[in-house]
Amino acid sequence: MFLLPLLLINQIVINEVMANPKGKTGPGCPEDRNEFVEIYNNSNDTINLLGWRISDFDARDTIVPWTDTTILQKYPNLKITTTLLPPRRYALILDCEYTQTGNGEFIMPYNFPESLIVFTVGNTTIGDELAMNDSLIIYSPDSTSISTFFSPKRTKDGFSLERVSPESEDKEENWIECLDSSGSTPGYENSTLTFIDPELSHLDLLKEERLKIYLWVKNRYYADCGPWRIEFKANGTKIGEMDGENLKPRQETLILYFPENLPPKTRKITAQLFCPKDKDTSNNFLTAYLPAEKEAEVILSSEVISPDNDGKDDYLIINLLLEEETDITIEVFNLFGRKVRRIYQGKWQRNQEFIWDGKDDDKKFLPRGIYLLSISYKKEGKERIIKKTCILAGKFKG
Repeated sequence: MFLLPLLLINQIVINEVMANPKGKTGPGCPEDRNEFVEIYNNSNDTINLLGWRISDFDARDTIVPWTDTTILQKYPNLKITTTLLPPRRYALILDCEYTQTGNGEFIMPYNFPESLIVFTVGNTTIGDELAMNDSLIIYSPDSTSISTFFSPKRTKDGFSLERVSPESEDKEENWIECLDSSGSTPGYENSTLTFIDPELSHLDLLKEERLKIYLWVKNRYYADCGPWRIEFKANGTKIGEMDGENLKPRQETLILYFPENLPPKTRKITAQLFCPKDKDTSNNFLTAYLPAEKEAEVILSSEVISPDNDGKDDYLIINLLLEEETDITIEVFNLFGRKVRRIYQGKWQRNQEFIWDGKDDDKKFLPRGIYLLSISYKKEGKERIIKKTCILAGKFKG
């Protein structure tokens, strides 16, 4: 038995919407006849869409079988004249004018997979002709709302909006412009599930006794990126590399690298990402520069602070050696670049000490880990910044 007696919400999902087809707008033009809505049967049962309706809230149309056999001249293996949608299969709701030549531009432009099921609507347009600001809703015959598209947004000409995954909720963050260069993936798995694009999101340098390189690598989208490699260069000369394991969707990781044998007078550090599956390498390269000279000196009482009241390293004492009195700001940042504490802001005077107790601006102890101290001051009218690292450790006691 393949027909369900009861249909549950979200068994059929709106999975892709093409509201901005490539070409001109108007009767017979591509933007009118090449609109489509892709749906997906996210269940284990065959569902009959006979009597189901789709609406853009301006008009409500009944979903009907596609019966125009001329479509088979280009796509001989499409499934037409049916309203049955098998489990885990895609179907397209096409504008009934899709096969017409109209003004002669972009005639049947899409690449459909074999055995794709095609429906249409009992009208000349889907809804009141899809627009980029149109929401959509699909109803069962008893007027139960089954699936929605409430997050319309503008796309480039000829590009669709794809749901991140058939399982994802209908929220704005779960709809993105198609990542495939063709602009759409009708009948295929959405590009959001297959497009791989790790990126270098931030590069920071800290010069203390030795150079420390902090590099953030992020998987931007919704597919595992697989193995990757980072290559570091100083003044154009390779100084090392690091291998990375797979990054999960939307995952970000921090690399801490200590280069050895830097070239003399090193100023420029570059990092480049290599990933075999990467489909966009424009975001795989970052550059950072070391200061030309040491502007001031920062002396820390310790590289580790453990505020556990045991009498050892309970506080971090900060001393500055500057050439002249000036305005300074001392702040603490976590490794994601978020400021967590402002220790001091005001005029610096000689022999002045500053203390950090391991707490944030709300006087709460921060989590253990590596923190960045940023000391900014002015010299010759220009702002200068010195950065230091500190490890927050120990068993905290109030």
